Amino acid sequence: MVRQCAWCLRLINSVGERTSLLPVPKIYEATHGMCQVCGMIWLEAVEGTDGYPEGFLKNTPSSYLVTGVDFCGS
Repeated sequence: MVRQCAWCLRLINSVGERTSLLPVPKIYEATHGMCQVCGMIWLEAVEGTDGYPEGFLKNTPSSYLVTGVDFCGS
């Protein structure tokens, strides 16, 4: 099965390493994931935002947010 990064459209191997130097047209039959380079860019973008895109919490009604809940049952 061919794997392709959904962000940069480069071909990738099973561990997310790029195997093509340049982006290729989207292969609809391919399995799409994220290459290691795009993964690091994404992690840097969300670092310090609790995993939410910038402005997400500001634009989210407080009734949608869950706070102070113990999900472990302890």
